[in-house]
Amino acid sequence: MLLLERYDLFSPLDYRYIDGGLAKKAIPFLSENARIAYQARVEAALVKALAKQGICSEKTAREVAKAAENVSAAEVYAEEAKIRHDVRALANVLRSKVGEDAKRFIHFSATSYDIVDTASALRYKETTEKLVIPELKKLLSVWIDIALREKGTLQIGRTHGQHAEPITFGFAMCGYINRLGEMIGSLECFASRMEGKFSGAVGAYNASSLLVKDPQKLEDDIMEELGLQHAMHSTQIVEPE
Repeated sequence: MLLLERYDLFSPLDYRYIDGGLAKKAIPFLSENARIAYQARVEAALVKALAKQGICSEKTAREVAKAAENVSAAEVYAEEAKIRHDVRALANVLRSKVGEDAKRFIHFSATSYDIVDTASALRYKETTEKLVIPELKKLLSVWIDIALREKGTLQIGRTHGQHAEPITFGFAMCGYINRLGEMIGSLECFASRMEGKFSGAVGAYNASSLLVKDPQKLEDDIMEELGLQHAMHSTQIVEPE
């Protein structure tokens, strides 16, 4: 039996079903440890973008990136119990893992949902691209094999639910193959368009505009590092649609 800690779980049903292959594969994307890890990646991407703008050094960016790889949900929850703020708790844990010169650049000019919404977009994108779509393509391949194998297997075709004209089972399978293929294409499109933000507490770049001449370029640099699009418009959050 797979032994898990509480922060490896992502569903109330995990205690019963987590030994299954797909659920186990989802742990690096959807567990609580994963949620914290993705938020830490966004914090590291911010510092790397600051280095690109000349606000901090490349050495600082590397130091924060290394720290971000070694943050656990347990540490963040312990800090949150003290200060009662989840994202500030993450920032504090990251600061505890870097030197004095790097501390001030962690979460620099960010609002909480610059981190939270961007991290959510990133993990849903990667869950879709690295887990969901590959599994669906495996299923699609199985269906294609069945369709080819059964291309001569006769069955009755139906219209309005009633027996109509003869078709083959392979032909019937092609309908499902086409529909699943379209769904996979749609998922690929949606994943490629996932949006993050670094536009501040009201979406108007107020804080970051005090740091750089072009705050939207800073946002673009962060999103490019993460492989996301920037939201065309945001408030405190990315528009949920």
